[in-house]
Amino acid sequence: DDDNSKDGRRDKDKKSSIDRDKEKKKKEKVKMYTDDPNLLLSFVYFDQSHCGYIFDKDIEELLYTLGLNLSRAQVRKLVQKVVTRDSLHYRKLTDKPKKEEETAGKEPNDVKDKPKEERKETDPEALAALAYGNKRLLPVFEVGGSPPSKRARKDMEESKESVALPDGYTMFRGSLLHVDQMREQLKRSEKARIDTEAKMLSLREELKEVKDKAVKTSISAKELATNLALTSKKLRHTENELAKMKV
Repeated sequence: DDDNSKDGRRDKDKKSSIDRDKEKKKKEKVKMYTDDPNLLLSFVYFDQSHCGYIFDKDIEELLYTLGLNLSRAQVRKLVQKVVTRDSLHYRKLTDKPKKEEETAGKEPNDVKDKPKEERKETDPEALAALAYGNKRLLPVFEVGGSPPSKRARKDMEESKESVALPDGYTMFRGSLLHVDQMREQLKRSEKARIDTEAKMLSLREELKEVKDKAVKTSISAKELATNLALTSKKLRHTENELAKMKV
């Protein structure tokens, strides 16, 4: 009986110590700090509601606008690496706890626990390849990613010019033009210009004639007004004389 009671006390003491440790851990909250403020600023710029997360569809649309020439499957696979439940909580990428388990000359435990594939993706070369996208596979770009030199561009232009063109066609600023068709269009535009100028001259003559008629009409109107005034004056004078004769 004494042994059983002692064992029971020991179990109770162990449970109480475990509970105390759990309570201490709950009370001691891990303090976080922003390890990459530039990355945080980039996320906050696109997080208009400042809710702390971005939906996976929005991240996919952002990746499409980078011009990496990635397919939808590649973009979706890339986004799913950091997305949980259709959203990316970017604070997990930008913030770290203040107390990190780092020893001198050794990797932290969280780095050791990561698989080799994930650790390879954090290398500068892997990040550069990831940022380059599918451009390296396109024939427009060189393997190193640098633009072609002046000599290479000149050779490309000469090779383009040396391509045999059909009769009556010419290359101008990267466009294929039909010479005879351009001449016909030029003739039509020249004829339209001449006709327009002739119509403009005729309209000017008509306008001049209308102005002359308007001047003559105004002069005749003034003459008629003066004649009317004289006639009305004579009429009043005649009426006055007739009135005197009756008296």
